[in-house]
Amino acid sequence: MEQKRQGNTVRGKGVRYVFCLDEFIDGAVMRRVMQDVIRLHATNPHKSIHLFLSASGGQLMPAVAFWEFVRIHRIMLDVTVLGAAHSAAIILLCAGRRRFASGSSRFFLHPVFRRYRDVEMTADDLREQTAFSRDDADKYERIVAAATSQSLGKVKMLMEKRTNLDVRGAKNIGLIHKVIPTL
Repeated sequence: MEQKRQGNTVRGKGVRYVFCLDEFIDGAVMRRVMQDVIRLHATNPHKSIHLFLSASGGQLMPAVAFWEFVRIHRIMLDVTVLGAAHSAAIILLCAGRRRFASGSSRFFLHPVFRRYRDVEMTADDLREQTAFSRDDADKYERIVAAATSQSLGKVKMLMEKRTNLDVRGAKNIGLIHKVIPTL
C-alpha cells in the first residue's frame, strides 16, 4: 500500500493519521494538529481521522479549542493514546468518538492551575484571574464528564484528588473504550 507523508499526517488507501506525540500542548501544536485534521477532513468528510496522542499536558484553552472545533464540524475523530494523556491531553482524548489506549498508557487528571512569574497584580487582577481559572476548570470538568458519562461531581473529585489512572482505571470510568494490548 502506497502511503504519502505530509507534515505530521500520513495518508494512503484507508489511512488517515495525525500525530501529536511527546509534545507540550500549546497554541502552536494545536494549530498544526488542526491544520492536519482540516486537510484530511476536506479530502473526505465522511471518513474517520485517527489521532495518535502522547502528551504530558500543556495549556488548557488550545486543547478546548480543538475539542470545540471537532464537535462543531462533526469530524469523525478516533484517538489512540500511546503512552500518556495527562492534563490538557485528556481534552484531546475526549474529542474522539472512539478512544483507545496502548496497554502501558497512563492518564492524569488534576485541578486547573495558572502560573504567574514576575507579574505584578492588583487585587482586582487576582479576582479576575481566579474567575478565569474557575471557568477553565468548569469547562475541563464538563468535557470529561460528557465524554465519560460520569457525574460532574465524580469528575471534580477525581481532579481534586490528582488521580493517576492506568488503562484499566481509564476504561472503568469511560475515558477510553478499548485497550490495545502491546506486550
